[in-house]
Amino acid sequence: MRREEWFALASVPEVSPRKALRFAKMREAGEGLFNIKGKAWSEARLTEFEAEALVKEAGKKVDYIQPLMKMEENGIHMITCEEPEYPEFLKNLAEPPIALFVKGEMPREEALVGMVGARACSAYGRHYAEQIAGDLAAKGVGIVSGLAAGIDGASHEGALQAKNGRTYAVLGCGVDVVYPPGNRRLYEEIPYRGGIISEFIPGTRPLSWNFPRRNRLISAFSDILLVLEARKKSGSLITAGYALEQGKEVMALPGRVGEPLSEGCLELLRDGAGLLMSADDVVMSLQQKGKLWNAAATEKEIGPEAELTAEEKAVLERLSFTPVHVDELCETCGLSYPALCAVLLQMELKGLVRQESGQHYVRK
Repeated sequence: MRREEWFALASVPEVSPRKALRFAKMREAGEGLFNIKGKAWSEARLTEFEAEALVKEAGKKVDYIQPLMKMEENGIHMITCEEPEYPEFLKNLAEPPIALFVKGEMPREEALVGMVGARACSAYGRHYAEQIAGDLAAKGVGIVSGLAAGIDGASHEGALQAKNGRTYAVLGCGVDVVYPPGNRRLYEEIPYRGGIISEFIPGTRPLSWNFPRRNRLISAFSDILLVLEARKKSGSLITAGYALEQGKEVMALPGRVGEPLSEGCLELLRDGAGLLMSADDVVMSLQQKGKLWNAAATEKEIGPEAELTAEEKAVLERLSFTPVHVDELCETCGLSYPALCAVLLQMELKGLVRQESGQHYVRK
């Protein structure tokens, strides 16, 4: 089919991707996309609701060439399932997207790790999401997530902090829609260090039923899926379920028993998920799968921790994801209050620590 016909078909979200592809194959050469009637409609196994959606779209009589050209002028590229750039592994999904819309780049020939978790995450979850994503990105691993608040955003952030780190955001809306608005900075930066990807046409709003479809793509793109904090019956567990159906390895970050944000991860661990404690656990698994054969040859990133003073190192050793008050730091580090404040200020400027409320500090 012509590109504008694929765009037209993608404009009918009521029809599942597999049925849309079957419907497209029913048309004869030269026949209008929405002119298939009778037997061909039944052979495509369209429900009455789906057929009505196609009829409604056909009734709009839209010239799809114009929105397609405007989309490409705005830096958004469409990849149909017939084109060579379309990932081969997506074709094995139960519902392969008929097209992908990309702002930036598609993943290269690199190992890819998906990272998902709670939107309202704790400092514990955010700390490990940033750290693990940054450590993996520094070794040449691409980080895949959903640009949501919480763990998703922290994972993208960690990847971008690594030298030459790459990350990919898979959206449950159009790639021209910034959602959530609070992650606009990440949205604007990611296309220069990876890509923003969606199967929904530009302009699609972030509707709730879009996100399960988004979740199956996050797991499909990932060689390994990491879950860092998840409540029971959460979207993260849905993504983990897709990953297991697709034959992917799932690893989970342990948490405290009785903590609601840890219940989902503890369930995954109980049911056989891999234990996630650091990026090394993921790297080892990727190497065993033959996905990270050049990890040893990857140049190690020189971070700000390599240039710390003795006082800064002493303070950093006593900080973690749990907030610590400056009075306690004064006692354990042996520094005066003015000296400690000066050290903490320098460490904030280096991006190593963050001040919480009431003169409490955490390690970033």
